[in-house]
Amino acid sequence: MKTSVHISTDMVKVVSYTKSGTHITVKDYSSYPLPEECMLSGVILDVNPILEALRSLKSANQHLFKETSLVIDGNFVYSKKITIPNKLNKLMCDEIIRDEFSEISTDSENLICDYSTLGYNSDGSKNILACAIESSHAQSYISLFNAADIKLTSLHLGIFTVLQFVSSITKLEHESFVLNLVDDVVMLSMIFQNGDNVFQSRTRLYGDDRSALVNGTLDELSGIIQFNRSQNFDEIKYCYYLGLTDSDMEEIIRDTSYPEISFSKLNLYKNAKKAEILPPNAHFAYFNALMPDSKNDILYCIKMLNKAKQLRQPKRTWIPVLAAVFIMVATTITGLWILTSSVERDIREINEFLEAPYTVAERNRLEELDFNTTHITTLYESAIDMQGETDSEHNINRQILDSLMNTAGEIVEINGINFNYSNGTITVSCSSSTEYDASAFVELLRTNSMLTNFNVYYTGYATGADGVFIFSIDVVIPV
Repeated sequence: MKTSVHISTDMVKVVSYTKSGTHITVKDYSSYPLPEECMLSGVILDVNPILEALRSLKSANQHLFKETSLVIDGNFVYSKKITIPNKLNKLMCDEIIRDEFSEISTDSENLICDYSTLGYNSDGSKNILACAIESSHAQSYISLFNAADIKLTSLHLGIFTVLQFVSSITKLEHESFVLNLVDDVVMLSMIFQNGDNVFQSRTRLYGDDRSALVNGTLDELSGIIQFNRSQNFDEIKYCYYLGLTDSDMEEIIRDTSYPEISFSKLNLYKNAKKAEILPPNAHFAYFNALMPDSKNDILYCIKMLNKAKQLRQPKRTWIPVLAAVFIMVATTITGLWILTSSVERDIREINEFLEAPYTVAERNRLEELDFNTTHITTLYESAIDMQGETDSEHNINRQILDSLMNTAGEIVEINGINFNYSNGTITVSCSSSTEYDASAFVELLRTNSMLTNFNVYYTGYATGADGVFIFSIDVVIPV
C-alpha cells in the first residue's frame, strides 16, 4: 500500500491506495485541520501544528505510512518554458535551468531543478517546462517528516503532477482551455493552448461564505481571459475545475458572465476504484498516485545537486599526487587512464559546458548564442565571425537588437538575449514590477516598425520571492 500526503493552507490530506499498472484502488482517506497562517502559499510558517497533525495521523494509522509520497505546491516553485539541446545529461540540464533562474533566486547554486518535456523541435532541441525550488524549501518539508518519524520515498512538485494528469485525458490534447484547481482558499489557474501549458498563476480567494469564494474564481477568470487575448492565443472555449463540489459547479454554471465559455468539472477519480470516499479537494494528494514510479522526483534531484557539488569541490590531492608520480614513472598509460577516469570526465564536461560562450551544431552552424546585455555589441560581432560563410536561413542585425533594448526602456529590464540561429528565434529574458508591464512591453514590440513582420509572444513566466515578475518572450524572424 502507498500513501500520498499534501499539506494545503487549511489541512493535511492523506490518501492511501494500491496500484497495479494504471489501475488504482483507494483504500483510505484522512485529514487533519491546521490553524490559520500556519501555511502560506506552500511555505511553512509554523512547524508545530503541522508536526502535531502528522504525528496524530500516523498514530491513528500506523500501517498507512510505510511507503509515503509527498506533493508540494506554491509560489516558491519557479517555472519557465525554455528550449534545450536534446542530448544533455541531467547535470547539464540542471545547470541550464539553474542559470535561467539565477536572476530571481537568492541562492541559485543550491536550486533544486527538474523539468517536464513539452515537445521536440525540427532542429533536434526540445521544449521543456523547467522548474526550480530553493533547497531550503524542500529541506523544510523533509525535516518536518523526519521529525514526525515518517520516511519519504518520493517528493513531487504539484505542477508536474497536474501536467501528468492533463496529458492522460485524450480530449484535452488539442483544446484551448483554462484549468482552475481550487485548493481550500488558493486557486491555481493554468492556460492550455492545444494541450500545452502556456501560463500559470496562483490566487488567494476571499469570501465571507462558500458562495462568495466560489464566485471569486469567476472574478479571477476575467484577468486570465484578458491575458490570453493579449498574447493572441486561441480564444478560451472551456474552463475546467478541480476541487469544487457539484453544488459549487451549479453556482458557477448559473453565472452568465461568460456565455462563450463552457464550464465543467473534470472527473479526476474516473478510473479509480472506491474513490467515492475522497472529497473534491483531495486532488493534489491523489495526483501522486498518477505519477509513474520511474519518474524522477525531488529526492532524486537533491541527489543530483549534491553530486554536482562534489564534482566542483577541490579534492584532497596529496595522496593521489604521490600515487600519480609513482604511476607516471612506472607507466604513462596508467597515468593517462587516471586522468580520463569517469569523475574527471564529468568535471571537464560540466566545466566546458558552463564556460562555453556558445554552442556550435555538429555541422558547424551557430545554433545558440547568449547575449549578455552589457556586452551585447561585442558578442554580436563575435557571432558574425563565428557564422562565417555558412549558408544561413535566418539573420539577426544590430538594428533588431537596438529595437529590443530601446523598446524596453524603463518599462522592463532585459536580463539576457538568446538567439537560436537554426530557427531564427530571439528569446528575451526580462523582469518587470507587474505582469501588466510585461504585457505592455509585448504590445510595444508588436507595433515597433522594425518588428512588424515578426511573431512576438510569451514563452514563460515566474514570480520571484521579492514580487518581481520574471518572464520571457520569443521574437521569431521570418525566413
